[in-house]
Amino acid sequence: MNIPPFIQQHVQHTIESVGKDGKADTVFTDKERLLKRLGNANWRAFQAIQCQYGNVINLEDIHKAAQGWKKSLQGIEYPWLVWSVDEDWAYVQQKMVIKAGWTPIVGYDPRNGVPTKLVDGAILIDFNEGLNLPILYMHFPLDFIFMFAPRLAFFHSDLLIKPEKMRQLSELFISLPDGEIAMTNLTKIKFKWLQRFFPKPTKLFELAGCITQQASEDIYNQGCSMWQGWAFHPNCPNEVEFKTRLEKHWDHGAGLLYWQESCRGKVTIIEETFLDEGHFSRTSKKSFKVLSSNNESRDTGMDLRGNYDVYQLAKNFEIDL
Repeated sequence: MNIPPFIQQHVQHTIESVGKDGKADTVFTDKERLLKRLGNANWRAFQAIQCQYGNVINLEDIHKAAQGWKKSLQGIEYPWLVWSVDEDWAYVQQKMVIKAGWTPIVGYDPRNGVPTKLVDGAILIDFNEGLNLPILYMHFPLDFIFMFAPRLAFFHSDLLIKPEKMRQLSELFISLPDGEIAMTNLTKIKFKWLQRFFPKPTKLFELAGCITQQASEDIYNQGCSMWQGWAFHPNCPNEVEFKTRLEKHWDHGAGLLYWQESCRGKVTIIEETFLDEGHFSRTSKKSFKVLSSNNESRDTGMDLRGNYDVYQLAKNFEIDL
């Protein structure tokens, strides 16, 4: 198993505790839910799978998949990940990327099917090939950039950016020295009552960013991560560090903030306010109607289709289609 003994002990205790307190939360024991959470990009789910269903998927399977991603990106100097949860939104985002001078790398959530609307020059990759997860978030391949790309830019599937701002991001990402990353800071909390619980930043926000190859490798070797449940990363160095990391925020990007603050990682910050006008999400727009569940089965594509006409938004944002 790809699991340090101190992590294994903690995960095993959690599994054995299910139901003993009168609650039957199966999130750490139900195989289907664990595989969905792994597709969400969650190291804790990965380790729970190792403890109970180790033959389903292991680290070597992911590394092997990454070699396939690398072959698809041969010769691509500036790849930008476009994650399709809805092919119309992904098509508009590809247009943004091409206009900025980068190559769109189109991945997708298997629940929404293979996107058919591809711009000239785009590269379609099935990041789920050989893994066969029921859900796949864009965060999943971001922990393994050092295995398949010289650098990788990315943004949320629900983000639109005006051409001038895309030009500025492009210049920033191209200028990043190898060994450094750029990430958005998290400054906007939709519900004011939550703000008092998070007086300081808890994570770096993957709303938009770029990670270089050497930085990716250092993040991985330090046991930090873009994934949720990052304290359970197989490269967590020791039990003392594991307990320290358990006290930190668990969500996507929290492990990158820890890398910046505790491992001397070099990060260029993109202000969330620079991008927020084009972030069409349940956490950003007060008028947003939540249509999908707020758990491992969340379907961003369903939410976007139910709230917006992306082509009208593209016209508003002066995106040339």
